[in-house]
Amino acid sequence: MKREVKILGLSYSQSQVGSYVCVLSEVNGHRKLPIIIKAQDAQTIALKIEGMKSPRPLTHDVFKTLSESFQLDCQEAYIYKVLEGVFYSKIVMNNGIDDSEIETTAGDAIALSLVFDSPLYVDEDVLSSC
Repeated sequence: MKREVKILGLSYSQSQVGSYVCVLSEVNGHRKLPIIIKAQDAQTIALKIEGMKSPRPLTHDVFKTLSESFQLDCQEAYIYKVLEGVFYSKIVMNNGIDDSEIETTAGDAIALSLVFDSPLYVDEDVLSSC
């Protein structure tokens, strides 16, 4: 079962140099999920949270522009599994007719959900295990 989450916070990781921690919080719930993400994903997330725009397009913005050029829209981002500390995620893209699931990193899934303004979900089993 999917649970909708929102971004609670973003901070520099003390345990993994060059990485950041993105804390997700369950919507209509109290559980929180910390996820280690890359600096590039953290940059996109921070800019979107603050409502700022980069002077040059970031990778996630390029992905959105390409998607829009081909009439694709991101329906949702979904963190569906955690295995040995690795989070497995995907985004669901739609062309107006069909859905396509694209495997991503958790950081990319979070960033793209913000870039596309689409919902972000975490599987119940993932929330329960962390």
